[in-house]
Amino acid sequence: HEAGGKRIVIEAKDDASYTIPKALEESELARKNRDAEIGIFVFSKATAPDGLETVQRVGSDILTVWDVADQHSDLFPEMAVSVAQALCRQTDKGNQTNAEDIKAMNESIREIEKQAGYFEEIVKWTETIRTNGGKILERARKMKEKIMREVETLDQVRDGIEK
Repeated sequence: HEAGGKRIVIEAKDDASYTIPKALEESELARKNRDAEIGIFVFSKATAPDGLETVQRVGSDILTVWDVADQHSDLFPEMAVSVAQALCRQTDKGNQTNAEDIKAMNESIREIEKQAGYFEEIVKWTETIRTNGGKILERARKMKEKIMREVETLDQVRDGIEK
């Protein structure tokens, strides 16, 4: 792998006391202790601070959110690792990295953050569809029962008129 030999440290916390600044401090300490180039801090969705993007880069650190109950959220830590690997390749190039490469990589990171936000919207919409789908099905069942009773009533009235 192009980032082979580089170190990425990952910290994961399910603790509401972790703010973004506290997570960045923890990640910086972990990078120093493990001689790592990049740090990834994974917040539990249940305890993540308000305003945190699903994948967010701050210097040499990447913050992300993961929900143990939602397999779709596995994508966010995976994206964080991919960004970390790209950053390791950038540092490996050293002085060979030109401004265009850095600009392209930063734009790609911003786009990943943006798309990750859309993913959250899609999950919410899907839950809404699932909830409303059940309501629609129940309403259709009740309507069918009511219509069938009304058809029976009309048949009985018609049969009475025809006699």
